[in-house]
Amino acid sequence: MWGSMEEIKSKQGWRIIPLTLSDIIKLGGYGICDSCNASSFKFMYIGVLNSAYCQKCYEEWETTAKYYPEDVRIESKNIEYVKEMIS
Repeated sequence: MWGSMEEIKSKQGWRIIPLTLSDIIKLGGYGICDSCNASSFKFMYIGVLNSAYCQKCYEEWETTAKYYPEDVRIESKNIEYVKEMIS
């Protein structure tokens, strides 16, 4: 699953891409969670937020996230960009 560019869906329906540290580096990142600022080797890229969270922060986000259909356009743009950059 990690780093395979295989999308998953959050419980609310958002598109998520599991990423490895190597993927994050390709995107210009340093392996730091966008939520808690802790270092990690595995991330969940949340297209609608254009952010990569560690597993713990992703699980916390998923408990409060709400699905807004009007955000799907920007989510899709972000997801496609990330897929292109890490392929």
